[in-house]
Amino acid sequence: MCSKNSYNGLYIEADISGVQVLCLVDTESTISVLHPNRYLAIPEEIRPPVEYKRFQLRMADGGLIPIQGCVTLPIKINGKVFNHRLVIADIQAPVVLGNDFLFDYECKIDVAESKLFIGGSSVQCLLESDLSRVCRISIMESVIVPAGTEMIV
Repeated sequence: MCSKNSYNGLYIEADISGVQVLCLVDTESTISVLHPNRYLAIPEEIRPPVEYKRFQLRMADGGLIPIQGCVTLPIKINGKVFNHRLVIADIQAPVVLGNDFLFDYECKIDVAESKLFIGGSSVQCLLESDLSRVCRISIMESVIVPAGTEMIV
């Protein structure tokens, strides 16, 4: 269980080419990144082609992630559209809005109020601890967990 004092990522809801996504607002990320599954969820008839680039992302822990390319997409936030270039890479979040996005659109973050100010309006952020998550676990023995129940294994 996370304490109130632990890091709590800020997320905003957005629409990218008709696909509803949660975007992590990440001031530690230099660039904005889109998960490949979110890119493939864009209807094929409006999905722009990927510009293939040969470089890797360096994560905060020093690990490298190969990228699949770059694409410019419309990101609709609070009814306003921001055309922005995203790197496609297999990351944990559906979308990361990095410093490139935050600087390009003169965003301001009010951490105490969990708000992002962009395009003349404010967007209420969602706290990571308030989001539902599906996690994959591995255990050493077979266990059946009936639907609608919880179990400590």
